Order: sequence, then C-alpha cells, then structure tokens
Amino acid sequence: MRTLGAWIVLCGLTPASVAGQRAGSLETAIAALAPRSGAVVSAFYAERAFAPAWVAESGSTSAARQLVSALDTIDRDGLDPRDYGTRRLRRLLGRTDRDSLAALDLALSAAFVRAGRDLAEGRVRPEAIDTMWTGQRGAVDLAAALRAAVSTRRPADALAALAPSHAAYDALRHGLSRYRALVAAGGWPRIGPGPTLALGDSGARVVALRARLAASGDLAEAAGGICDAACEEAVRGFQRRHGLEPDGLVGPETRVALDHAPAHWARIIALNLERWRWAPRDAGSAPVIVNSAAFTASRHGPEGAAWHSAAIVGRPEWPTPIVAGRLRAIVFAPRWNVPRDIALLEIMPAVQSDTLDLRRAGFCFVDSLGRSVPDDSLVWEALADSASGVRLLQVAGPGNPLGGIKLVFWNRYNVSLHATPQQELFARRVRALSHGCVRLERAVQLATELLADRPDWAPDSVARAAADTVERIVALANGPMVILGYWTAWAGEDSVVHFRPDVYGWDARLAAARGR
Repeated sequence: MRTLGAWIVLCGLTPASVAGQRAGSLETAIAALAPRSGAVVSAFYAERAFAPAWVAESGSTSAARQLVSALDTIDRDGLDPRDYGTRRLRRLLGRTDRDSLAALDLALSAAFVRAGRDLAEGRVRPEAIDTMWTGQRGAVDLAAALRAAVSTRRPADALAALAPSHAAYDALRHGLSRYRALVAAGGWPRIGPGPTLALGDSGARVVALRARLAASGDLAEAAGGICDAACEEAVRGFQRRHGLEPDGLVGPETRVALDHAPAHWARIIALNLERWRWAPRDAGSAPVIVNSAAFTASRHGPEGAAWHSAAIVGRPEWPTPIVAGRLRAIVFAPRWNVPRDIALLEIMPAVQSDTLDLRRAGFCFVDSLGRSVPDDSLVWEALADSASGVRLLQVAGPGNPLGGIKLVFWNRYNVSLHATPQQELFARRVRALSHGCVRLERAVQLATELLADRPDWAPDSVARAAADTVERIVALANGPMVILGYWTAWAGEDSVVHFRPDVYGWDARLAAARGR
C-alpha cells in the first residue's frame, strides 16, 4: 500500500510545504486523497496548496449544498443525478469529521468536473459508439470552470453555463420538463388495438382517443364520445408532429404512436438533448443546420430572416453522418467525382447491362493528374485499384446529381450539401435516399443568401451560374458553420415538441450506450 509520503510526492508537494501544514489538517487529508480524483481535480488542489474548496473545519458550506442541489436537478438536462454520486454527497454533507469533510470536498469537485464535461460535450463519446458520429471533445476548459465555480461561490450558475447555449437545446429542455410532468400526472389513456378510427366513429376507444389527444395538447376539449371534425384535425396535427401521414385516420402506425406513454417520449427527448451536446458550442450567428431525421435544412440569419429547405439525406445503409464544419466554398456547375463504391456497385452494372451510356451521360475516366483515360474493358479494373489513381467523373449537365450547386465544408466523410435535378423526390414524406450527401430543394436560394453582400453576385447571376456547364468555384472567407445533426425530437417556436421515426436506428444505439 502506498504511504502518505508517496501520495504527497505524486501531488507535487515539497517537504517544506508539507511541514507548513498542521498535522491532521484538512489540507493533509485532501493531499492524501487528491491523486485518486482525476487529473483535473488533482491539479486544481495542488494549485491551491490543497486548501479545501467546498468545506470549512466546522462543516460544509452553502456553496457545497448549492452544488449538490444543482446535481440533484441535472435530470432537467436529460442526465442522471446518480451518475455524479449525489446519494453519497448527501450522506457526506451531514458529517463533520475531518476525513469525511476531505472526502466531501474532493467528491464535490470531481462531480462538478464530470457533470460539467457531460453537459458541455455529452455523456457519451460519440465516435466510440458509431464511426458516423462526431462530437466536440475538449470543448470547454473544465479546470477554469471549476475555479470559477469555487471563486464565485455560485456553482449552480457555473454548471449551467457549461450546457449548450443553442436556443434549440433550451426549447427541448423545456419540452422534457413538460413530458415528465405528464409522467408524474399519471400519463394518458391507451386507445388499444382495434379497427381504424375515423371521422364520425364513437365508442370507448374514441373516448380514450380524445383524452389522449387533449393530454398532449393536440385537442382542446377532451369530453365527448364522437370523433368529430375537431378530433379528426387533432389526429392530423399529432401525425404531422410525429412525421406520420396526416390522413386523420387512427390506423395501426398512428395508434402505436398514440399509445406510447409519456415516459417513452421523455426518453427520446433526453437522447436528443445529448446530441445537441455534440454540436459545436460556437456555431456563429447563422449556422446551416441539417436535421437528417426530419429531412430538413434551415438557417436563421442575424436579422431574423430564415431560410428553410426540404432535404434528401443518406439511405439507412449509407447514412448522413453527424458532423460539423465551416462552409468554405460554393461550386457552380460542379463536376461529380464519383465515389469508387458507387462507380463499381451501381454505375458499372448499369453500363454492363446497357442501361447507361457513359459518354452520353457525361461520364469520363481520368488519372491522378486529371488526364483522360481510355474507356475500355481494363479501365474498370484500374478504377477498382485505389493505388491506380483512376477516377470516374461526370461533367455538369441535366443528369449530374449535384444539380448545379455544391456547398463545400471540410469533413472526414467527404459529404457536401448540393442541389439535385430530381426535384420530384422532395414530395416524398421519407427522404432517406442519397449516398450520404445532403440534397437541398432550395440550394439556389441558400447560395443567393450567402453571396448577398457580394456586388458581383446578384440573384440572377447565381441562378445563371447554377444552370451553366462551366465550373466556377467561389471561396467564402467567413462562411457559416454547417451542422449535420440527427434529431428525432425538437421543440418548435411554439414550444410544441415534434418527433420523427428513427430511420437510422440511432436512438436505440445511443440509449444502449447511455445506459439506465
């Protein structure tokens, strides 16, 4: 077993500094325990010569009690207070012996650091769970936050400041409180299996339906035993909020969604709060935000103007990643550098079955220097060998899937935002159809907005460049942040929470990683 002297050496104390401490003092007890509390906490105490931060010789301080209370209510952010040792902290708060006070002081600092990290960056390290998920590790200076919490004696405020400042996070947090209040109130009735319910139907299941819709705020009046026009419209509203076909009929899919208890939806909200903690903390005043679960993209400008667009995202077997980066350039009439997997798995079979004429569709093969490569039977073998440098390109034109505009931001997945010639696909309710990139219905409008302060890029110039066949690259010196996220729950401007089906199955993976 290590001696106290060994612990002191590890903590960086000198013999002189040890000699200056009273035998049996709190400082001595803290110095002995500090190395077990993690690097941030150990360095914090060494920096202050192991003076207590949260307790005095007579017992715990008001700041200590305030921090425990803040940890007890961290479930408002979708986190579990038990993960931060709140039960043990409560027990230690009532003790006044030296060893318990030292243990309490260190436990409070460690709990603040752990809770602060989870609030700022997420409890789950996303990359460790799925290679398509990217987080923001090291997003905050936890040591500085701990020092500020102690010096100001306002640890609850210091902890709250570490949570995301996105308005969407705060709105969703309020939504979580609302659904947990429904849980506490006993939830709502289940409709149960049975025939599809429609306008004019009556009976016990309709009574339950009305009560269910009223509890969630979709229907103003719960009383009644008939599915009248107001009830039917409430069903449509519920379906729109949940990404279901808004036909006003309570069929199997809608009935299952209605019968989920409030606790089910509260868990989903908590998962999506976690995903906001992965997003960049400093996203700027007007980021472009893509929600792959909702098939939408949006940008709110500093003056309140907004751009919204339907989006097409990656297929379940080829999902759009969770990632962020600053927009660097707009490419007009872009050539499509066909990913090798797409070329070999999709384009080559079409060529071999004579359903695609490469030259007529604007495709060509080039080497690593961009020089043309003959289109012969051996070229596909060369393309399959990544060391050959052979690539398949498609020039701009009506068949190019990039649709005239590509918005480029650096990311390790090589995905981008772009237009598409297949505008009819935006009419579909479920739009998980691409190879991972994001197709925008209103790409021209976004490009116009991004170039609004450039005199040489009037709106009609943007439209002409997008329709051209000559590639032009326009660099953006201070482009907005692009955030590709996956939120199956969010709160709108009316504070109403919206949900979407988990098309990628990522809610289940995240729930398993979070535990409890």
